[in-house]
Amino acid sequence: MSWVFNSLKMSDTTANDSVNLLGQLADCEENDPARCELIIIEGDLAGECCKLVRDHCTQAILPFSSEKAITENIFAEKESINMVLSHSDIKTLVSALGTGGTGVGKDDFDIEKLRYHKIILLCDDHIELSLLRLLLMTYFYRELPQLLAKGYVYLAQPPLFQVLNTGQYIKDDREMNRYRIRRGAEELAVKVKKTGKKLKGRALSLLLEGMLEFYDYYRRLEGKLFDRKLVDSLLETMSGSKELMQRGGPQLHGIFADGSLLGTVVSALSEAGYKIELISDEESKLSEIEVKNVSGGRSVLIDKKLFSEVEFQRAVDLYQSTIQSSPPPFFVKEGNSVTEIRSRRDLLIYVLTIGAKNLLVQRFKYIGEMNPAQIWESTLDPEKRSLLPVTIGNVVNP
Repeated sequence: MSWVFNSLKMSDTTANDSVNLLGQLADCEENDPARCELIIIEGDLAGECCKLVRDHCTQAILPFSSEKAITENIFAEKESINMVLSHSDIKTLVSALGTGGTGVGKDDFDIEKLRYHKIILLCDDHIELSLLRLLLMTYFYRELPQLLAKGYVYLAQPPLFQVLNTGQYIKDDREMNRYRIRRGAEELAVKVKKTGKKLKGRALSLLLEGMLEFYDYYRRLEGKLFDRKLVDSLLETMSGSKELMQRGGPQLHGIFADGSLLGTVVSALSEAGYKIELISDEESKLSEIEVKNVSGGRSVLIDKKLFSEVEFQRAVDLYQSTIQSSPPPFFVKEGNSVTEIRSRRDLLIYVLTIGAKNLLVQRFKYIGEMNPAQIWESTLDPEKRSLLPVTIGNVVNP
């Protein structure tokens, strides 16, 4: 390779000094790779904050300019590896790893010389798939899979929120909603009118968190099937009055191999007003249901694949365990007042609203919006942080 590090013959100490001079690496003092971390962080501002508060003994910081890389399109499949390696931050990364070689595959790559046994990607994952995560995961998978195979690559989990009332950090929107539910449930008591069941505190939180999870999966199913009524009909057939999915009964995907069970689904959808065609596959001995008059004039195929997906299975489980056990309306007692709420969704919104009262929250759109103390407390401190191990399987099937 033509760039400068390839032509230098130097001791480890001199090499590390040169990396610091030519790149943005702030190296650590420790020499034992098992104790050393290389934290690759998206953006110069966040990188400078990390350098101020890191553990100088064990934590090395390398800011990475992912925007420049994406502008140059250096990781496109059609681009040559030479273009990838011409990127200045990749040069610095390859040199910092200390494994020798050019940064391409097994070419002189000696993993026994790796200087860090934790390579941590600290990414802006909140807005969309992080550029840094996309670029470096692609690079490691294509050129340095040994790092993934050895379990040396991790994703940091920076929080999206800090609750200023308490100082607590919260990972993302889903966890914030759960936090608001628990907070709201402390102020309320709920009575299910139909059953007379009373819920408050932890029991109320569990019910509402189950509802929150259910509606998350419900929205995903609605996006696939394009029709809320169709989703409702399928869930009711699986766990409602038809109750195909009784405990100890067939697995969801097994319904398509059982003519009588499949007939029950077809009948239920026909009763709901859908035009149905049953399609048989002689080779697999399974059948599929084509629903021809879905919202917007679409046709939707309901098959074993749909029933095998996590979204559908979890939606059915939660419908059976949580949704059916809490039929509306509800009476909600807050202090001395009682309010009647006529739907599950409205109950969930009501409690979330109560949980947000007087709640002071800071949202971090980018890691660079944190001050140094916040970055240390939430993301760098080994005693408090959360790291997600990355494997080759994670990269191939994210």
